[in-house]
Amino acid sequence: MILVFVEHKNCTLNKTSLEAITAAQSIAKDLGLKVSAVIPCDKDCGLAQEIAGYNLETVLVAKNEKLSMYTPDGYADAWEQVIKATNPQYV
Repeated sequence: MILVFVEHKNCTLNKTSLEAITAAQSIAKDLGLKVSAVIPCDKDCGLAQEIAGYNLETVLVAKNEKLSMYTPDGYADAWEQVIKATNPQYV
């Protein structure tokens, strides 16, 4: 599996995340892998439903109050937990 981290601001998708998903899907096709995405968020938002339509195996939401504002420590902790839980071949 290739895991893509989805960037957003207040649940509005950052266009570069779609580019990352597209690139991951191209690589995954060549390697025979699936693509999943993770969204860091501090609250419920409809972004998971929005990107679910982009041919992803799974869309995970890393929900934690520490993710309300970007801090290197908060995001590093979230990424570490997600990567350990999903064990992707590529990130």
